[in-house]
Amino acid sequence: MDDAFDATLGSIWRASGQLLVRKLIEKLERDEAVKIGNVTLVRTGAWIDGSWNILGWKAKPRLVPWTDLKTYGTDGSFYLQSVSDSRLRSQHKFNDVENALVLDEAIRFLFRNDNWRALQHQ
Repeated sequence: MDDAFDATLGSIWRASGQLLVRKLIEKLERDEAVKIGNVTLVRTGAWIDGSWNILGWKAKPRLVPWTDLKTYGTDGSFYLQSVSDSRLRSQHKFNDVENALVLDEAIRFLFRNDNWRALQHQ
């Protein structure tokens, strides 16, 4: 049963997921912002919320350039975080954030071979 589910999900991802990732990258190339969850991607990096939230007051989002971003995953979530300031971090739960999988794959594509550099020369 799990093999059939994995095969079906893999087919759906190849058909539609990669298209969504490509469209996201194309928006960045046109200098359009893309918001998924609590992060906004732009040509120069990602706007990420600060980690504190006191009585409804949240830290203002800050732009973290591609050179200062890292990503990691744990427990069904993936995170975008500033390398230089660990307080700037966004969590995306795959089951709770719509299109978190697309965001994760787009970030991985941009990090692979420093593909984000191509956005700087558009």
